[in-house]
Amino acid sequence: MRVLFATDGSRSAEAALERLPVLLGPGLGQLSVVLIAVSSGRDDGAARAIADLARSKEILGRQGIVPKSIWRVGQDPVTVILDVAASESADLVVVGSRAKSRTGAPLGEVPRHLLERSSVPVLLVRQQAAQPSD
Repeated sequence: MRVLFATDGSRSAEAALERLPVLLGPGLGQLSVVLIAVSSGRDDGAARAIADLARSKEILGRQGIVPKSIWRVGQDPVTVILDVAASESADLVVVGSRAKSRTGAPLGEVPRHLLERSSVPVLLVRQQAAQPSD
């Protein structure tokens, strides 16, 4: 199975990445980690994107997975993710999702549009809410 994991470096994306091997189990074949960096015309955006990609590779490395890493810059993350999914012949696209979007909607814009536009299955991995202490 060719799995494409798209990350923006957020906590919800990192949480999803840590859970990915458990969720997909032995069916996890070739994994591509794609970092989406929105063009801003600022050098610090590229530096942050490179650091986020390195952190993603480190998380997977601790689990014995050496992903193929791809970095793309684009104005529309959904279009970039879908373009890479097509070029990588992905069987599944995986993204992290916050419990609620910043606006309070049940899904953020990127996950919602991926679900609407993707020709391959999309797995949304929600960030687990903090457990109340006993």
